[in-house]
Amino acid sequence: MNLRKPFWLAVAMALIAHAAPCLLAADEPEATPRTIEELGVRIQGILEENRIPGASIALVNRDGVIWADGVGKADLAADVDATADTLFRVGSISKSFNALAVMTAVEAGLLDLDTPIREAAPDVAFENPWQDTR
Repeated sequence: MNLRKPFWLAVAMALIAHAAPCLLAADEPEATPRTIEELGVRIQGILEENRIPGASIALVNRDGVIWADGVGKADLAADVDATADTLFRVGSISKSFNALAVMTAVEAGLLDLDTPIREAAPDVAFENPWQDTR
């Protein structure tokens, strides 16, 4: 089964969920960017408003990457610009991506939440100190 569509849906949902506070904080709606250049300017403005030094951004559809670029700085101290290939730490957002991916797999019938992890991923070594408390 092709898991690409559910994965990108999961990514999009996680990004929307994390963007909601920014959207709610806006005083008045701004016009939707109509060009890639307008989108880049809008993203730069959002980064500046939220004191975020930089980001790597990609606009994708089912056929692949439409546009990718870096905005702002990858390293303020060294004055290094962000590029489309700059790697940033994702921090706690990875939990949202994983949760959404798991629930997408559950919805597609590929995973059951009651299946023990060692059965779902037998090659992954781990210890469960709470195994007997279930």
